Amino acid sequence: MYEFLEREIDSSRFDKLIEIVRNGECALFTGAGLSKPLGYRIWDEGIKVFNEQNPCLSQIAGFSEMDISNLSSQNIIDKCKDKLGSAYYDFLKKEFGRDGKQRHHTNLYTLWKTNFREYITTNFDATLYDHREDCNKLVSYPSDALEYYNERTLYYLHGRAFIVDGETEEVLKYYLNNLVYGEQSYEEAYKEEKAFEPFIYKLLGKCSILFVGFSMKDVDFKNLFENIRYRLLKSHDKISNHPGKEIAALKEHFIFLPYPVDNKLGDEKKYKTAIKQFTDFEEELYKVKISVISYKISAHDITEHSNLNLALSYLKDQTPNITMPKLTELGSKPFDLNQGH
Repeated sequence: MYEFLEREIDSSRFDKLIEIVRNGECALFTGAGLSKPLGYRIWDEGIKVFNEQNPCLSQIAGFSEMDISNLSSQNIIDKCKDKLGSAYYDFLKKEFGRDGKQRHHTNLYTLWKTNFREYITTNFDATLYDHREDCNKLVSYPSDALEYYNERTLYYLHGRAFIVDGETEEVLKYYLNNLVYGEQSYEEAYKEEKAFEPFIYKLLGKCSILFVGFSMKDVDFKNLFENIRYRLLKSHDKISNHPGKEIAALKEHFIFLPYPVDNKLGDEKKYKTAIKQFTDFEEELYKVKISVISYKISAHDITEHSNLNLALSYLKDQTPNITMPKLTELGSKPFDLNQGH
């Protein structure tokens, strides 16, 4: 059993993940938790800060302080986008942009040195892009078609809040305006006729996926998971512990999650509730062939997640980027608003 993992079943699943990654049959899907150690806030926190920094928000955006306390963060984002203009875009650039510097973290280098086929993220910031190694292509919503290109492609599934060499400030504003960030943009992006849902589902059947940086409360992962469930229900397969034909067609997938910890030190009732929520969530994920690999965490390590770092480092050491051909530097051309790619 691995010392950084919580349960025996986690070690068994980790062994299986190592084999799949070693064979070049796994893609990496990253969430906000991977960027948070570099100083980026998850978007719920970002909107809270935005509200605090704009005390006249209610007058400018046209809703009351009571609305702010009752509305979801996604609703607030939509109102800010519609009413605040340049202040909203300045906030996005400050929250998710580079701020004139690149931010580095060992985990990002570790993940690019691991034998993953593709890299997908719902984050907006440049950290995954800036750490890239042997990256074949950059695909960004909405300027690029969401389709499978080739190995070592980096997909910014919900758009990006930065520009690459050769792109202009107008291009940056275009991307900021089209981020999948509020309720309206989620609904628009995940419409049936859009490429999101088919792309994700095809990816789930093409190779295994390792989810890193997501949590049980993560909005992006919740929306992704619900879209998978919807697709399965729509195909008339009953979601159960005995997968039907459609579910069986999916590959086995994995997600790293911290095992619940009593961070109140002594609140047994809260701890038992957390364990039940974790178990229920794990069972729901398993129904669509996503296996949880839980790592140990203590009340003193609640933000550092050092055992996740150990797990990722071990995975890299066991599955170095050896099966992939040596690829050239990023091949994407800068996005031109008039001509596209």
